Amino acid sequence: WVYELYAVLVHSGGAFGGHYYAYIKSFDDQKWYNFNDSMVSPISVDQVKKAWGGKWGQNSYSTGIGTNTRYYQSSANAYMLMYRRVDKGRNQTLPTREELPDYVMDFVAKEDARLAAEAEAWKRKANSIKVKLIRGNREKLVPADKAGTLRALLETARDTFWPPATPADEKDKGEKEEPNPADDETAAEVADILTGAPSSPSPTALAEGGDGEAGAEPEPAPPLDCIRLRGYNVTYKTPQAPYTREDALLSELAFHDYKQVYVETKAPGEAWEAWDPNKVTVFLVRYDPDRRAFDPEVSLAVSKLATPAELVAAAAARLKMPAAATRALKLTHLGYYKAKAEAVEGEGKQLYRDFQILEGRKLYVEACTGPVEESPALALFADELNLVRLKYNLPGKPAVDQALEADGRWTLDRLREELGRRLGIPSNSFRLLKHGPNGQEMKAGNLTLHQNTLYNNFTVYIKEGQPLAAGQCLFKFYLFDALFAP
Repeated sequence: WVYELYAVLVHSGGAFGGHYYAYIKSFDDQKWYNFNDSMVSPISVDQVKKAWGGKWGQNSYSTGIGTNTRYYQSSANAYMLMYRRVDKGRNQTLPTREELPDYVMDFVAKEDARLAAEAEAWKRKANSIKVKLIRGNREKLVPADKAGTLRALLETARDTFWPPATPADEKDKGEKEEPNPADDETAAEVADILTGAPSSPSPTALAEGGDGEAGAEPEPAPPLDCIRLRGYNVTYKTPQAPYTREDALLSELAFHDYKQVYVETKAPGEAWEAWDPNKVTVFLVRYDPDRRAFDPEVSLAVSKLATPAELVAAAAARLKMPAAATRALKLTHLGYYKAKAEAVEGEGKQLYRDFQILEGRKLYVEACTGPVEESPALALFADELNLVRLKYNLPGKPAVDQALEADGRWTLDRLREELGRRLGIPSNSFRLLKHGPNGQEMKAGNLTLHQNTLYNNFTVYIKEGQPLAAGQCLFKFYLFDALFAP
């Protein structure tokens, strides 16, 4: 009998894991094909031979389909050869589509329909995302389709913030009786008593897009061309460039799950504010000399190409300060609890080119009082930078339930004096240990808290006793008694 090789099952990998694929010969065209998972591709006989593994050369044994005199290294480490007996009376070719039974064709049709439905469901799921719409102080999470257009999302935003009136709403509106002011006041008082909150929204909340209370007159929906969507900087919470291609797919605009988008409106006939790609949002922090404190930061939109004088003028107007007596500072943490101040000033300079002022940069604004090195804002910035919150215990009590705000530039002796003052005991009557009662004692009183590695929320344990000086050690002695010797 004569047998011919018609299939090779190949394993590539190791004993603990790998991959199987198969080489199968077609009896119709006598060509070989590689079946690798869902991929089927034609291959040559030389590629089939590589499944044998190892290096091939002049001395290789016969395989039934020839030998290969070229040398190569194969990744296959196991294979199985499948043969069939050559017998024209028994060998058959694959049946044609017309020769297949009806039940097979029905099964294939159902399987194709099932796979198509699964692929469509997977595609819908892959394209389904959530988009967070932001308008004023309101945020709405809405479903969206990455295969949908920006205009569809724009309509969703309109219907979300300005829901269309239903027939029931119109009917209720038409049948509404004339309000009785006395009844309204009584109802408001009852609502206040029951809920503990005012029954009507504040004008500010309504002006900024607040939801308001039930029964409030809904805000009329603006025309669709008076609404636009803009990018949103999540870190600094500032609107970015507007989306203008309404026919573009969300996938083309790089929309992803939980993308945040800002919803902006304008009045009919009003022009949209032009988007300046050079404009950035900086945050101004005003130094209050009366309180020796920083005011809450406020935002300011300014061009990266603006001059320092233009920045100071805009900042002074924003903070209601005289521009002639105002300066802006870049305060920077240099590491090792050191701070640096750089005045944003100079003729012919630009904010980005000369001061690297980008989106979200914090600038400190103060009245001009002298050299930058003597800036009170810089001094306060350095104080806050060196602020260290320490935890400690009361002498003789193990619980670490006391707290102290110190300056990391203090010496250990200064900290000891402050603790002694708080405890009402001499500063030389207790020892300072790190972490707990068995911790390392701190001895060098001339070193700063930073040099003693006392960082924020560090535990300083107070133990009664004479503090040790630098170079001194405590020894524990044990007295040998022969009566108790083993």
